[in-house]
Amino acid sequence: GSVEVGKKIISATHQDLTKLVALELGGKNTSIIHEDADLNIAMPELIKACFMTTGQRCVSTSLIPIHKSIAEKFIKEFHQMSKKVIIDHPIEYEKEPLMGPLIDQLSVDNYLTFMGMAKREGIEEIMRGKVIEKKFPGFYVSPSIHIADHKEMYKSHFLTSELFGPNCTFLVYEDIEEAINIANGTEYGLAASIFTKEQKIFELCQQEIMAGQLNLNRSTVGASSKLPFGGVKNSGNF
Repeated sequence: GSVEVGKKIISATHQDLTKLVALELGGKNTSIIHEDADLNIAMPELIKACFMTTGQRCVSTSLIPIHKSIAEKFIKEFHQMSKKVIIDHPIEYEKEPLMGPLIDQLSVDNYLTFMGMAKREGIEEIMRGKVIEKKFPGFYVSPSIHIADHKEMYKSHFLTSELFGPNCTFLVYEDIEEAINIANGTEYGLAASIFTKEQKIFELCQQEIMAGQLNLNRSTVGASSKLPFGGVKNSGNF
């Protein structure tokens, strides 16, 4: 749920000492692609994390900091692969989809509002999110991809808000501290991930990224059922 709902739950239960309240709220999840990453692993992982479940998952990937040495090639290939994503009804489909519809019209309206917001904020649009029609009824939209300057995050509502739709934004960085600052640059702290072969880089991210979950060489989607799950900051009280 949202931060607002979480606060209402706390308000309704905090005087009852018999209740233990664990909140899992929103997220603006970051997957870092470092210069030494195995891109053959990162590409399918991020396609699924950004667009499967139509971005309607608390741990869906939203922000992708990518090292400048690999950014141009990777973003171009990511765009080409994104255009091949099959969108359809999850059961009554013409062709088995990776991505289904949004949950309702309000979600469609919200998604399109954010597309307009990105344009007004001057964020570069690589792939436009729009309404699409399919044979079987549903609230279908196309995936969207943006590129932004991470130095502008502090004044961007688009870059720091949870869209809950099939969108991702690439932010090019030069050193790992910049990527960590991107991951920590929103009010949320649910999930993050890092694609790298360097153990030292992963350990640095473990120490400095404020998130309830940090994955190595996989997306933000997925967690061990053997471990507790939750977030920090406005993502919950993990």
